[in-house]
Amino acid sequence: MEKVKLINKLLLATLNNRRGAAFFTVILLLLVSTVLGGALVVSYVSVSRATEIEGYKAQSLYVAEAGVNRVLWRLKNGQATSSPYEETINFSGSGFDGRFSVSWLSGGGQITLTSTGIVPFTSPLKERRAERVIMAVASSTTFQITSFEELTKMR
Repeated sequence: MEKVKLINKLLLATLNNRRGAAFFTVILLLLVSTVLGGALVVSYVSVSRATEIEGYKAQSLYVAEAGVNRVLWRLKNGQATSSPYEETINFSGSGFDGRFSVSWLSGGGQITLTSTGIVPFTSPLKERRAERVIMAVASSTTFQITSFEELTKMR
């Protein structure tokens, strides 16, 4: 009888130890999955923000190009304005604005235009804005662009 009681105690102690090990294993798995999930969220946010900034960079280049084209059109159609010429562009559906500023010099049969595009113009956060600068040379008789170069140092 004593042997049976001793065996029962050993069996219960072994089962209790296994339950503790199972509990510890479950807690460890939960901890590991939480850490991995957190790492995935951080990675997603970083990629999302980088994609957003790249989009702003592309749009700011388009805004700078639009500025060159707008000034050339105005000069060609006799609507010359003073240098620099600035204008805000509304992107429909996006909820923000872009802005360009174009300065130009005429001489030697050509017009040299320097245009800066900023998107989104209304954002107060410097890291949430993109700015690109281009230089274009156009004929002063045909107003056609003969050369185009980006002056922005990309990071």
